[in-house]
Amino acid sequence: MTESTYRDFKESMSIEVNDIILRIKRIIATVEGETALGRCDRVEREMLDYLLKRQISGNAALVTELISESKIASPASLHRRIAHLIDLELVTIERDPVDHRRKRLVLTRGAIKAYNTMSDQIHQAVLAPDC
Repeated sequence: MTESTYRDFKESMSIEVNDIILRIKRIIATVEGETALGRCDRVEREMLDYLLKRQISGNAALVTELISESKIASPASLHRRIAHLIDLELVTIERDPVDHRRKRLVLTRGAIKAYNTMSDQIHQAVLAPDC
């Protein structure tokens, strides 16, 4: 491959990647606008992402874990944000089945549906970039 061909290839790939990134950003903005995710601030989105990762791994996060391990905000701020996520019906609090004194944070069906919609649309945008 000549240097000129390589440069042209690299430039066309860069344009494709940028196009896909813009499509993904539009998809995220659309899904957020159509769901309660759009009413979350940056810290709440980070909390939801953390909860999603934990839930996918099969380990629901305890409220105390989120508060103690979190570097995203102060404990008081996180408590307020948890209450806001509950009000938005994105998160529920359940008692831990092993130790009833502990409380687990669990994403609601609505939150999971919003993430699944976003994931499906992003997957389609990446697989079919010419659409």
